[in-house]
Amino acid sequence: MRNWVILFSIVNFGLFVSARADLTIIQRVDGAGQNGDVTVKIKGDKERIDAPTREWYEAQHRLLVAAGADPLGPSDLRDWAARHPDLHPSHVVLGKLDARFETRYLEWRPYLYRWLGDPATEELERGLIDAGAIRALGFRYAGRVRK
Repeated sequence: MRNWVILFSIVNFGLFVSARADLTIIQRVDGAGQNGDVTVKIKGDKERIDAPTREWYEAQHRLLVAAGADPLGPSDLRDWAARHPDLHPSHVVLGKLDARFETRYLEWRPYLYRWLGDPATEELERGLIDAGAIRALGFRYAGRVRK
């Protein structure tokens, strides 16, 4: 991904923007890449967790624990969300990006499989998202600096 400034919510390289970050960093991305391009990968928007998504995730978590696994994520998403009131919802991040960049690409993606840590879960989560049964919580974004 040459010529791109990469903003990741959790990855430890590129320009780091956490879900708790001061979003004014987006306004300071001048000359992002040689073409003014920027990419963002956001993981886990708690505002998009609806009842079907929560129920599916928590059931998967319970099944994995019963099978002897130790999932990385919390067992209770309501409790997790309550303990993290400072996380920026995706609509806030996208609004800040839209003010500065022209959207070139936006894709909603699975995220919860990362917390569950089961290799088969990503495909299952993607299938349920595609069927409209649960919501995607992560997104990938690519934009170009507005002129």
